[in-house]
Amino acid sequence: MIQNFKVKVFCVVADNLNCHGATDDLHITQPAVTAQIRFLAS
Repeated sequence: MIQNFKVKVFCVVADNLNCHGATDDLHITQPAVTAQIRFLAS
């Protein structure tokens, strides 16, 4: 089951069109955002 946070990260990245904007909105680091997106892609 996909965790809600991973989907939230994906949606915030999509809204911002990049990971950098998502890091500001989510208050997490860029490597953490990338890890969540990689998990969803696998």
